[in-house]
Amino acid sequence: MVPMTNVEIAIAPSRWRAAMPALAILVGVSLTALGISQESRAESRAMQPVHSKARPQKQHGTQVPPRSVASLSEGQRLALAYTAVFGTRKVDGVKSGDYSYSGGKVLRVGKMWVFLAPADHLEAYPINMGALGIFYLAESNGRYVVKGRWPEFVGGSIMGNPPEWVVREDLTDHPVIVSSAGGVWQGYMCQSTSLTELRPDAPHVIADFPSLYSDGGAKSDGEPTTEIEGKIGTAAKNRSFDVRFEGSRLFTHRYTRAANGKFVPEPHAETVPTC
Repeated sequence: MVPMTNVEIAIAPSRWRAAMPALAILVGVSLTALGISQESRAESRAMQPVHSKARPQKQHGTQVPPRSVASLSEGQRLALAYTAVFGTRKVDGVKSGDYSYSGGKVLRVGKMWVFLAPADHLEAYPINMGALGIFYLAESNGRYVVKGRWPEFVGGSIMGNPPEWVVREDLTDHPVIVSSAGGVWQGYMCQSTSLTELRPDAPHVIADFPSLYSDGGAKSDGEPTTEIEGKIGTAAKNRSFDVRFEGSRLFTHRYTRAANGKFVPEPHAETVPTC
């Protein structure tokens, strides 16, 4: 290396000082360019869409409310009634106590449901009567709950048979069971008809009358016979109804409602024989 002369040493600082402004400008431009580049990258990142995984939402289970009993079919209501009263959805040949229940009807009475269940006595002897069971039910969560039991309230016929029955809506403000039952004794056939009003609190008997008589099985050939049968006809709701008798004699009995809620016959001359 050749040593610098004094003149060159003296000139060198002056050249360095002269180059400083240019160097400063060059550095400033570089730094500025660097800053712009970094800002551009930041802006570019800011403009890019942000993709994030959505957190799964918790699924809250919703309970479906039970269907109203009123919305079910008659067959479904009958199955629910058997389940509530006898513990089985079977609706035929259900044994309970001295009876075997089959079929029936469920109807609405106020806020209650009433289950009418025909019953055969398990021992078909002349002295054993069938029945029409009456059970009051309340609705709870799409099912029935038993509130009242009257398994033998409506009596049936001999040999363990249930009564013949229909439900009428034109006699009082509440449904009324019109049931007929009887039998044959030594050739004499007799039958009586009973009216059972299904009030919101319980069933109530509101009328009872002999409705059929026949002595044809007890008479010899050629002997005169008596045959009379009566059926409810015209009715004035909550006030009266007529029973029209036909057969050997024709006559009508009128029954009017008393203060105690029962229907009693008006005075009449004709009577119906009984066994």
